[in-house]
Amino acid sequence: MLMRNRLRNKKVLIILDDVDCEKLLSALAGDQKWFGPVEPLQTADALQLFSLSAFDKTNPPENYKYLSMNFVHYAGGLPLALKVLGRFLFERTIDAWKSARDQ
Repeated sequence: MLMRNRLRNKKVLIILDDVDCEKLLSALAGDQKWFGPVEPLQTADALQLFSLSAFDKTNPPENYKYLSMNFVHYAGGLPLALKVLGRFLFERTIDAWKSARDQ
């Protein structure tokens, strides 16, 4: 209850590391209702955000478009996931992208 009251109506970034027990996760992060809604981006906006992270431009190169859409769909429109995936793939070869996609 104390955590919920302290976090209410505040913008926070919570990183939980080495949590492998569902009970512990629930105790630390509580209920999703504690946090505001996470609005996924529409596909076009998600692709643009991903491209900015992966290529430093708003659209992927032609030969990366299909792979980029694979990652955009995988991220489910979540901005942080799009940024992290894009940065992870930044300046990697198309073969490295395919390998990451297949994993």
